[in-house]
Amino acid sequence: MPFEVTGKALVLSAKRPKAWQIPVGGRVAALHFLHCTTRPPKVIDHLYDRNNEMPKLVGRYTVHYEDGSRESLRLTYRGNITDWNSKLGAGECDVAWQGQRPDGALVTLAAWEWLNPQPDKRIAAIDAVRSSDQVNLVLLAVTAKE
Repeated sequence: MPFEVTGKALVLSAKRPKAWQIPVGGRVAALHFLHCTTRPPKVIDHLYDRNNEMPKLVGRYTVHYEDGSRESLRLTYRGNITDWNSKLGAGECDVAWQGQRPDGALVTLAAWEWLNPQPDKRIAAIDAVRSSDQVNLVLLAVTAKE
């Protein structure tokens, strides 16, 4: 899925707005989100977080249809979103890009596909909402599939 990252990104953090609205204005079969989070204060590098130290709910995307109905898409850490430096990835995502910073740190961007359950309805907008105090939501691009 092609993404065009134009030098602008949406970062929702404690010092920035908690929510942001992105206009859409059309019918789509699916949305592809190129996104990640910042690193949590403590990183558990194994699959099972036995002490529940990792964030769970990072935020949500709310899809607003033009008829007033909406869908709420939960963003769960290591489910459909993960941090930019994750070695484990997110189970419901595809790796869209992977590289290294100049200092050698791993950088991974994940793409998550959401299939629209109501593709005949026009989408007015998408809200990106942060709900975690442990990590920040970073949305780099959204691509609509007709």
